[in-house]
Amino acid sequence: MRIKLNNEIVEIESSFTLQILLDKYQISETGLAAAINDTVIPHSSWASTTLSEHDEITLFQAIAGG
Repeated sequence: MRIKLNNEIVEIESSFTLQILLDKYQISETGLAAAINDTVIPHSSWASTTLSEHDEITLFQAIAGG
């Protein structure tokens, strides 16, 4: 299945979760935030969030501020 990861189309297995995707591409989770189709996904849900065809995943560094 095809998804978009930070504006790059990639092919993944249909059973991938967000966590499996990060592991596959060896993306460090330190300070990382993730959004699927412009919805931020809490880190606690990454392992249970299944990806779907044409999802757009955006990964970015979380920045604390006030």
